[in-house]
Amino acid sequence: MKTHWQNRTSRLRHRGFVMIVAITLLGLAGATLAVMATLFAGEAKRVQSASAETQLRQLLIVGEAAARSRLNLGTTTQPVKVELPIPLAGAVLTFAGASENVRIEAAYQGRHAAQTVSYVQDRDAWRIAKVTLDGR
Repeated sequence: MKTHWQNRTSRLRHRGFVMIVAITLLGLAGATLAVMATLFAGEAKRVQSASAETQLRQLLIVGEAAARSRLNLGTTTQPVKVELPIPLAGAVLTFAGASENVRIEAAYQGRHAAQTVSYVQDRDAWRIAKVTLDGR
């Protein structure tokens, strides 16, 4: 039969083991939360970057349409700034160039994209002959 002191010592050892396991589990949970937060932050940046890139592509398409509508006016040596809707506040879209080659530049959320569009006149309309994306 165990004495009172032997039972107490056994219980204290058992409590110590349980405490170590509990602290270890808390540490693992904390590490897991830190890793998940890092992954979520990275994913949020990736989504925002993809959104900005998509918006830039759309701005280049709008720039092409605006440039084509002005082709009959001749060469624009000075960049023409295209007015954009309020939700695109901070975005910049410009184009300039000769009738055959127009350079279109777009900027949005600190990112930039540009393209050069070559046109040919087909009867009464201008059509795209070649598009070159800059930096790609």
